[in-house]
Amino acid sequence: RLGDFVASIGNYDQVVICFSNTKTEELQQVVLTALVNKAIVQGKLGKFSNCISTYDAVVALAGSAEGQWSTEIVAQAQVGKAISQIKINRPEEAQRTCDLIQETLTKLEADKASDIRWQLQWIRIRALLKLNDHSTAFKTFHSVYATADLENELAIQWMIGGVVNIVASGASERDVLDVLLSDKQKSEYLNPLVVALNKRLGLSVRASADVVDVAEDLIRAMDESNIGS
Repeated sequence: RLGDFVASIGNYDQVVICFSNTKTEELQQVVLTALVNKAIVQGKLGKFSNCISTYDAVVALAGSAEGQWSTEIVAQAQVGKAISQIKINRPEEAQRTCDLIQETLTKLEADKASDIRWQLQWIRIRALLKLNDHSTAFKTFHSVYATADLENELAIQWMIGGVVNIVASGASERDVLDVLLSDKQKSEYLNPLVVALNKRLGLSVRASADVVDVAEDLIRAMDESNIGS
């Protein structure tokens, strides 16, 4: 697995070397996509400082490109950079990166801007937790939860992923659970997550075997995300 990741980085580097001087839009997209993919792999390897440098290279190269696609890939790179900054405990830098991304949202198509805005809220929550500003972090979390449309399957997955990450970043399971249970109807969409949080608190809960299995997976995800969170 490690060898596969290292090999893929080498492949992405070859793409960049071959096409970095191109002026055609199609090949510029190929180069920038290769760099984004390289950064993602570096993140999976835990090389977050290298990851940040690669995302910076994406932003620098995309600056000379034109078109909606370049604006989107810059925003994507900046989001990845902010997450990496959280991972290496640079919350103030992550907040500044979020501010830069926020300024570009009006240049994006509505759906893309909405997706990135959602990601920024979770990054800001994690940054606030790292800065020990738990009060503001939970006000933001409560706002995110209140506005989430959990009849949408994708929104459910994002909510679960967001909660896993903020617990790994130091959020109190009890406080997170209180927010989720503040809306009984919404919490039903997140039953495995509710069970996982209860189990981490040492509380017994009644749930089907399938729900418990998913809850155990979420607990493992929280534990694994806590490494270098």
